Amino acid sequence: CRVRLCGVSSHSHFDGLEGTAIARDLHRWKVKLRATDKWLMVPEKHLEVLDVSDENGRRRLIREWQYPSQNPEDPRWLIDKMVARQLGTTRIVGKVMKWHDYHIGASVRYEDGDSEFLPLGKAKSMVIDDLSPEELETSRRRIAAYNNEPLKYSPPPPSPEQTSPPILKRRRIISPTEYDTSSPSLDLMAETRVKSSPSHLSYEDRSSEYTPTDVSSPTRRTSSTSRTPPSTSSCKKPIIFFNPIFVEHEGGGQDKGGKWLEEIVKKLRRRRVARASHRTLSKACEWVSDASREVTLDEIAATGVHSEEYLHDLQAIDQHINSGRVLKQRGVDLASKQCCSIIGRRRAEVPGECIMDTQTLSAALLRCGLTRDALQRVLADEAPVALVLARPACHHVPFYLGIEGDDTGSPLGPLIVFLYPQDSPAKSSDSTESVKCCQCKKGDNERCLLVCDNPDCGHGWHSFCLPYPLGHDVLFMKDFRDRKWFCPECLSTEGRISSAEADACRLLITVCQGRAKESPSPPSCTDSPEAKALKKLPIGNEISLGFCFINAVAFAVKELLNSLPGDKRIMILDVDVHHGNGNETAFYDDPRVLTFSIHRYGPDRTGDYVMPGTGWHEDLGDEAVPESVGMNLNFEMHEGDGDREYVDVITRIVRPVVEQWRPDMMVLLCGFDAIDHSSAAVSFTGPGMDCKLSPEWFGWVYPYLASIVPSGRMVCCTEGGYNPESTGQAGWLLVGSIIEHLAAIERDQPRAVAAAIERRPDVLPISDFARQREWETRLSDHINKFRSVGWHIPV
Repeated sequence: CRVRLCGVSSHSHFDGLEGTAIARDLHRWKVKLRATDKWLMVPEKHLEVLDVSDENGRRRLIREWQYPSQNPEDPRWLIDKMVARQLGTTRIVGKVMKWHDYHIGASVRYEDGDSEFLPLGKAKSMVIDDLSPEELETSRRRIAAYNNEPLKYSPPPPSPEQTSPPILKRRRIISPTEYDTSSPSLDLMAETRVKSSPSHLSYEDRSSEYTPTDVSSPTRRTSSTSRTPPSTSSCKKPIIFFNPIFVEHEGGGQDKGGKWLEEIVKKLRRRRVARASHRTLSKACEWVSDASREVTLDEIAATGVHSEEYLHDLQAIDQHINSGRVLKQRGVDLASKQCCSIIGRRRAEVPGECIMDTQTLSAALLRCGLTRDALQRVLADEAPVALVLARPACHHVPFYLGIEGDDTGSPLGPLIVFLYPQDSPAKSSDSTESVKCCQCKKGDNERCLLVCDNPDCGHGWHSFCLPYPLGHDVLFMKDFRDRKWFCPECLSTEGRISSAEADACRLLITVCQGRAKESPSPPSCTDSPEAKALKKLPIGNEISLGFCFINAVAFAVKELLNSLPGDKRIMILDVDVHHGNGNETAFYDDPRVLTFSIHRYGPDRTGDYVMPGTGWHEDLGDEAVPESVGMNLNFEMHEGDGDREYVDVITRIVRPVVEQWRPDMMVLLCGFDAIDHSSAAVSFTGPGMDCKLSPEWFGWVYPYLASIVPSGRMVCCTEGGYNPESTGQAGWLLVGSIIEHLAAIERDQPRAVAAAIERRPDVLPISDFARQREWETRLSDHINKFRSVGWHIPV
């Protein structure tokens, strides 16, 4: 079980660290610290229980916790509490003796000698505090008289449908890591597909009228009709789409090598469905490694997701790499001079991020085919859910260089502002087109052009033309951007600004100059044509971004909707830590697709902007297409947001939206880069890598979403990963929750749906109430904005 060390006075540096309690020796527990190889023997009184995973809970060893905790969120808080049960008209008082785990519960001894094991919720509801001191002492003395009698736990008998016939023949247990026939490296197409009857859906027809200003207008499917869960008359396996080529693609940056995806597959081959079962998670699923038919670049261009020129450039680079002319390195960086020498231009802005190798284009096209097959099979009810384990990622493309509101250069509508720090001017007014430098009288080099913050001045100065030249890195320091800067004339002329403002500006300049590492020299004006092409692409050009090359999800959704008759609706929910700007661009004016992205936004604590710099909650859709307004929803997360905040967004915003719009299928984009990396053995840095999501959250999210989607149809696709340890755990928890939820649906569908909706992941108690108030304010602001475009979300 997951625990936290607390109150270790002799070794205070261990306080607050999390780990896993493995075994108990008398009153001490053997604890493995998280993300390290250290093992500690810790007294029980210095451990705080966070949760008990299903894997540990299924073990038949009875774990006992004897010391009470002062934290009400800790289940050990119940130890030594007095409880009471009603037997007819008589109240029998008991005492909680020990806490075992979430499957066994708390052991209770009553004053009449009887004992039982109670679940956590029931035990808390039975706690009493109305006994007088005399009655309390009498009850404790009666209970203590039975201390020598052991507490025996008897598991509940299995239900008739769970009882399996006795095994008459002893079988040899085969190691799943050596002989697992479901391994992706073997023949995965040998298994037959299980067909089933289609789900019975019940919902109202969508109204063709739309009034954006009328909240009560029938622009969405209302939830007044009764929800009919999907039919599960026959047992069906989830489908996993995976091919080894996805880990053979090298990639770049923190995604290099795809170790996180390989770790997920390894976990699925080793983890078992249940303690007593010989089946691994991989054997409980159907594996598909090849697409039903290949996807060509012409098919992708026909959907309008990417421009033909961009796709032809990717093909030219792929042909150059596979021709054997790339000798010194394994791939071509799309932001390098080598890319310019091949196609005459760059196709990326950030060096070392988007690198194509011999497998990149093939992997991207295969992902398109597998994603299309996943959507088709789930929508045809051939499988209840599909999981696409694939690289490279895809939700950051298409991306067009341009300025907001200008749609002249892009064939897909509005262009997105490129908000990397190197492209964002440090100090500028709303428009710098008419501002020129007071020294050189030129308006070029806009990235180095500063505008005075005095509203009565507004003069411009190049950073390298100032009497005190500023280095290029000073312009992007957080302190310099957040504070006011005044030109030399305002600083030297009395009366223009106050003396306090002038002193603050001089101090700011002195401090920032001391931190500067770059020289304040002006940009070179004698660059070669190739160097000029490397600096900036023309407005409207499409580029690769964030390890992404082709948007497989957008392609599959567009092709599926264009080929199906009727009014089908698909929702894309993106939980990657970075904004899914590619899906927003692809469906910004499409009322058939609802995109919802939960991501980091704005600068981090170092002042660097989180890529791609898009995803503001006021970007609600294309106003030129009234039906699409409100079909693009964004929620911006802040540093330190974790399970509690993500659960609030899912339960308080996503659920009302799903129940109102009633999509025919939901596509969940699982970005594992929002997981807490602070305790990782290897540092995963970068703007936005500061969320605190736990791997257990991914074990909660699928059953909840599948229970609120009317049809229950779900397709899960991987996006970002990075940390193999936490991502591998999140991956197998996700697959395990899928298998468990489908088994529960098969046994008792209404009960399983109700349990999944009511369940919440274990989160830490609120300790920073100021942060909690700020979070509630932020949540209310988003809810009010979404309500203004027709979504009926309770406040």
